[in-house]
Parts: sequence; structure tokens; C-alpha cells
Amino acid sequence: MSLLIGGIVLSLIVALVIGKFVFKRGILAMITLTLYHVFLLLENSGFSIRKSSLKREENLSNDEKGAIERQKALEGLDNRELATLRLVDLIFGSLKYSLPPLPANQKPYTAEQIVENCRILKNRSSDAIFALNAGPFHQPDERPDFTLKGSSVKSLYFNFSKNQKRKIAILHFHGGAYVSGVSDLCYIHERWCSENSFDLLGLEYTTYPQSTVEQITEEAFRAFKWLVDVKGHSEIYVIGESAGGNLCWQIADKISQLNPSTDANYVNALKGAILLSPWCDMEMDTPPSRDLFHQDRLIRNEKIREWKLNGVPCGLGQQEKTQILSPYHWNREKWQRIASVLPKGMFISYTSGERLNYEIGSVLEKLKGIDNVNVLVEKIPFHVFHIFVDYLPDHYKRTVNGILNLIRL
Repeated sequence: MSLLIGGIVLSLIVALVIGKFVFKRGILAMITLTLYHVFLLLENSGFSIRKSSLKREENLSNDEKGAIERQKALEGLDNRELATLRLVDLIFGSLKYSLPPLPANQKPYTAEQIVENCRILKNRSSDAIFALNAGPFHQPDERPDFTLKGSSVKSLYFNFSKNQKRKIAILHFHGGAYVSGVSDLCYIHERWCSENSFDLLGLEYTTYPQSTVEQITEEAFRAFKWLVDVKGHSEIYVIGESAGGNLCWQIADKISQLNPSTDANYVNALKGAILLSPWCDMEMDTPPSRDLFHQDRLIRNEKIREWKLNGVPCGLGQQEKTQILSPYHWNREKWQRIASVLPKGMFISYTSGERLNYEIGSVLEKLKGIDNVNVLVEKIPFHVFHIFVDYLPDHYKRTVNGILNLIRL
């Protein structure tokens, strides 16, 4: 035990020193990275959160049933995945099973309450903390604004393709259910973009309820046109996590409806889509969304409740509109039209343990037979695990390899 404690102390010191002087990261990033390495050491030393036996599933409380599902979800995970889950549980708390994810018979919020609630949701976004461990954090070359009404927070543009004959641009859309998230999350992809001399544009878009999905799509298209018209790009790939993946499909759908004669520059510039745990059913009404005991550490029961009660992302009582905008409900003909403007195809990465697994699988069924649809499936029960650049280096490498294989076709 003394050796273990000594190892933990040593790992703390080493991680802090490396984080401060080698990676030049802030204190919060160093703390989270240090805690991760402590949990990894515990897993490697045999002090695992995974238990060898499970209780019988009879006459159990919700917490006991949740504990059983928790252990099932840990089966087959490696030590890095287990250490990552321990870190997430420490930061955000254990999963709760007291209230169902979908609210029933609860009075809707007023418009004023929704505005305030969504402001709190945006400020409480859980994604950004993990972006702190991305990097190496180059300074953006430009901070353009593509919002329809103007924004104090700007998009980030990195010109990594200097002196390159073949100029490739990566247009990034952050996730956050269209209600939270910021353009800084593009730093998750900065490393592989800079290493491969790909320009990177991280879009800052107006979120719900100040904007609609259609308006956000228009802001994304403004950014796309800027890359073509101002920066002279003729090879652009859209990439996004969760709602950002949804936005990739929204903009591809928009471009697929342009006139190929008058808008050839835009139609021909889009080459492929990179979809990381894409949000397909914005109604959030699939079996996993209703599952009280689901083990996804990011899309928790309380988060779904908050989204549903606040009408995220299309507004309360907008079921028909939400279905129209949800890829989960799109027909084969629409998918074929979208694929027609993605000549390099699509790369879709997600995990079998995440809450969107069911709806992504349904979309993949509709994409069968369409050329150049490549899929990578991991197991960790965490939606958009791709944000763990440093915690899950093997996952990161597999994802980047899939992306580069798409671009280099």
C-alpha cells in the first residue's frame, strides 16, 4: 500500500510538472489530467471500479438496479477507459436514477423561463473542460463572425496550409444540443489539422432559444461560403460532434439543394463529412433516451429532462418540425441526395455504449449500399468520447486514422 501511495504522489508531481512546463497548460487542465493518471494507476494496480460479481436482479431499488447496469457497462473496457469514467464520475457525480429521463405531466416553462434556463445550461456545459487537454493551442489567424445578428464570441480560423499546393479546410461544428458549447471546442482537432497542414475553422453559432436549427444552418453556410469565396478553398470537409454532427448533415442537405450550375463553386467544394457521435433524433424518444438506467456518462437522465422541458432544440410543441430536421426520420431518397454532394463519403464514429447508439444504428441501416460510408465503433459508455484526446490516445489515433483515410481517398 505504501508503494501505491508513493506512486500516486510521484505521478501527481510528474503530471503537474509536465503539464506546466512541457505542454504549458492551465491549472484546471493539469488538475484533470493529473487525476486521470491517478485513476489509471489505480486501475493498473488492481484497484478497479469493475467488480467480479453482480447481485441477483430481484426486488432491487433503482439505485441497486443502476449499480448492476453500471457493472455490465464496464465489462470489456480497458484500464484507460475505466480511469476516464472514474474521472468523469468524480467531476460530475454518479449517475442518478430517481427521475425518468422523459418528463411526464409537468407544466411547460414560459418563454422567459426557457431563456434563463438555457443560459444556465450553456454556462454549465460539461464538454469544455475536456477540451482544455487538447492543443497545442496555436493562436487563431483570424476571428471572423458568421452569426446573423452579431456575436461577441467569434469563430476561430487557423491557417495551417501555408505554402501547401493542395489546400484542405476542415470546418468544425461544436456539439451541445444546439443550446450550449463554444467554438473553442475545435481545439480538440487542432493537433491533427496542424500536423497535416489542414486549415481549421471552428464555427461560433447562435444557440437555442435565440436561434433556430434553420438559422444555425444558415450561419454554418455563411462560414462555408467564406472558406470558398474569401479563402479560395475548393476542398472542404465538415466535422462535428453530437449536434455538430447533426449540423454537418444539415449543411450537406442544404448544399445538395443548390443549383449545380449557378452554385457550382459551393457544390463542388464540399468533399466529405466527419460525424462523431452524431445526434440523429432530436425528439430524444428512442428506447435508450427513455432508459432510466442507461450508463452514458455525458447524456444523463437529468440532461435529457432539462432539454425536453425547455424545448431544446426546436421549441415546445414542435414535434413535426423536430422530426423533419432529425436525420433519424429522413428517407432513403434524401440520404442519396446528401451523399451525392459528398464525393469522398462519410466517416461516422460512435460507441456502442452511448445513448445515441440506437438512432445512429438506424441511420446506418438507411445508408447501406451508399458508397464510401466508413464506420468506427468503440465501446466506452460515453457520448462523444472523441473529446478525450489525452485520456484515450488509442481511440484518438483510430479516429484520426479514419478521418485521414477519408480525406486521402
